[in-house]
Amino acid sequence: MKKWKERWNEMLPYEKKFEVASYIFLGLALGVMLFQIFLLIVKGGYLVDIKFLDTGLMSLIFGCSAVVSWRKQRGTAIFLMIMGIWNGLDAIWEIVRLFT
Repeated sequence: MKKWKERWNEMLPYEKKFEVASYIFLGLALGVMLFQIFLLIVKGGYLVDIKFLDTGLMSLIFGCSAVVSWRKQRGTAIFLMIMGIWNGLDAIWEIVRLFT
């Protein structure tokens, strides 16, 4: 906990906001994933219609994490940006596939 507090105190205000936003998006993504597992167990099938939600939320999580780590860990931030773009494109693909 002490290490986390030191890291938190070293962050700039906008980095703290993006860190909190990434935790909120992570909670939402976990909720969507648990809902999909629930539907898999109850209905016996996978609900494809909301798959774009978890990939979109993962894209936001990677984006927020990239902003937080950009100042001190550029390599990690670039990797997170690539993963965020990849998940964002996957979410767009799922939306297009849903409506065609």
